[in-house]
Amino acid sequence: MNVNIDLVDENDRTGSMYLSMNGELKELELLIRYDADINYVNRYNESVISIIIN
Repeated sequence: MNVNIDLVDENDRTGSMYLSMNGELKELELLIRYDADINYVNRYNESVISIIIN
């Protein structure tokens, strides 16, 4: 079964982005292990890294 862990919602954010916004770093690490795209930049110019830094 294939699952796309990089799906975006109506706010153009991925699950990885929400995890980083909420400080759920252990869960984020799990998605990264499964090749989540942390370099994706949405229409608000946000990425996982930029969210963590801010």
